[in-house]
Amino acid sequence: MKILALSLALSVQLNGQTGQNQQQKVTWTKAQSGLAMANGYNYNRYAPSLRKTIFHALGPVHTGTVTCIGASVSWASGDLFAVSWGALPAATGIVINGVSKTIVAGTVTSTAMTLTTSCTSGTYTATPGAIYSNHIYLYDSQPNTFSTNGPGSDDINGNCSLDTPTQPGQRHPTQQSTIDTIRNYYWLGGGVNSQCVGPRPDTNPHQDLYYMDLNVDPPAWTQVTPAHFPTPSGTNFEDGTLWHDSAIDALFYWGSPTAHPGPWIYCLGASPTPAQTAAGCTVNNDFLELTATGTSGQNCSTAQGSSNATKCPSVSHPSGYFDATLGKAVIFGGAQYNGSSYVPKTEVWLYDAAAKTFTLQVAASSPPAQVAGPSIMPSALLPGSRIYYHQYDGVGAPSDWIFDIASATWTQVTSVCSPTCPAAGTDGAAWSISTAYDASRNRIVGFSQQGAGNVWIGQFSGTPSPLFTGIAGSGVLR
Repeated sequence: MKILALSLALSVQLNGQTGQNQQQKVTWTKAQSGLAMANGYNYNRYAPSLRKTIFHALGPVHTGTVTCIGASVSWASGDLFAVSWGALPAATGIVINGVSKTIVAGTVTSTAMTLTTSCTSGTYTATPGAIYSNHIYLYDSQPNTFSTNGPGSDDINGNCSLDTPTQPGQRHPTQQSTIDTIRNYYWLGGGVNSQCVGPRPDTNPHQDLYYMDLNVDPPAWTQVTPAHFPTPSGTNFEDGTLWHDSAIDALFYWGSPTAHPGPWIYCLGASPTPAQTAAGCTVNNDFLELTATGTSGQNCSTAQGSSNATKCPSVSHPSGYFDATLGKAVIFGGAQYNGSSYVPKTEVWLYDAAAKTFTLQVAASSPPAQVAGPSIMPSALLPGSRIYYHQYDGVGAPSDWIFDIASATWTQVTSVCSPTCPAAGTDGAAWSISTAYDASRNRIVGFSQQGAGNVWIGQFSGTPSPLFTGIAGSGVLR
């Protein structure tokens, strides 16, 4: 079924305002809790055509029913279990009727297994044991429901599932996904899976590129096969950020590791337009490495170290957005490499595609960077060319901040915890939060990771106008 096409021109009206006065307070509520996302890696992007948030996450605990005769177990029914059980490694535990059991090594088939002790027929649970997935979950924050009509699967064992023309292999992609606001596609490139050893594209990290068509129901993946990827070794294609520049119709990639961080450009369309040529494209539908300068003319495309750690954006886990109002990309957070270690930052940089320059937005003061976990700062691009940041650990956490790009000013907004806010140590050992901005409802959708799986709603003060139209994506707002 085709989804009604949306206007490509985006208009965001918040009760007749540009939004600056609509987000002075954020009220947090825990919408769902106790989700069994093993190891918890999750990455969010808002899909306005669906009015849902895309969760690229390791899936929930698999459940179903089994028949037990002594220590012999036969599968009866259950979600994903016919596939997942067969992937269980030898001597892995399984929970049946709330009791943990151990599987006898070498006894697992796709329909049966033998345990070391007897069991009682009934409900089983089988928890995934890996941090990699290609499963897409769609979350609607208004009724607070998940749907699994996004494609994908969860590997309970953590093997390397291979790419296919219609399905990316399992991985965790960090920030390497974005919404194409021209085609209404969700793009995904690269990402880590330590079990993959090649050849390309099934390397670690993956050297691949896919788009998921959001115009059809259910959404469908298609693999594209450029001749080049962020290189030279392929180790670049992880822990970076991907954004779609709707002004010139190109994908950009920036980040990890310290050598050849980019930016890399992938121009879409049949042949380079004048704007794409100015941005550095000589051919379309292939990755090209650019040379970009930072503060004081620093070459940001060389190895990052002590000479340019303060003159170029972070290379580890930055967040990239395209602001169509400014006509520039916004790079926020991540960790800069200073020659010996990675230092988390809450800096905001602008990338001018035509000039190929990074410009630091110098603020008089900045909020604290996170302390624990990976250096992904929970953030989103808001209307009015502003960056939202949720500080979930460290001094003063939890707290919420908004950076106004025009004035280069950070403002701490009022955080109302109802009764709690997402923070490290809340509801388990959560040490990372992923966030997306639900533009149609003026709220942050968050997910606490690496502990109990919790979905959070951060409702801003004020409500969006019903005149909201168009396509917004991974921070693409007009």
